[in-house]
Amino acid sequence: DPVPYFICHIQCPFGQRRAGLPTTEIRAFTHGFVVAGADSCLSVWRMSREEGDRDADDMLSGPSYEHDCTACLALGAGSPVVALDLVGGRDEVHAAVGFQNAHITHFRLSLLRSGEVEPAAPVEDLPLVGGGAHAGPVSSLDMAVQRPIVVSACSQDGTIRVWDYQ
Repeated sequence: DPVPYFICHIQCPFGQRRAGLPTTEIRAFTHGFVVAGADSCLSVWRMSREEGDRDADDMLSGPSYEHDCTACLALGAGSPVVALDLVGGRDEVHAAVGFQNAHITHFRLSLLRSGEVEPAAPVEDLPLVGGGAHAGPVSSLDMAVQRPIVVSACSQDGTIRVWDYQ
């Protein structure tokens, strides 16, 4: 069995402009991971070197990651991201995001691949799956891989909601 080992330390997961922003969620996908936080922000990190790309002198190092983009989602209205899920493969990744203000959205992760967005220019026009349908923050959510279904839960009101987002 492989033994886990430490790969890297990321001091500012949202980039230097948002240094110190609290991290609330993190999810991995095939070639990277997404970090979610306060102020409705998401940050995408992508693998910059795959394990097969290493040379013989570098056999002990793992993959490395680089900051791809950071964006604030207007739909969250500055509310922290409290639930995050990713589905997809190598070429296309979809994200479902739940906010403390009980809003839920979904989108293709490639929408955020535009560099670091200024706080005054948040990502607009994301679909609203559930706007305040829960009586409190979305505590967890999950996207189905084969169907356009998002399931959300709220610990404050004790409910689960199933959404068809098409």
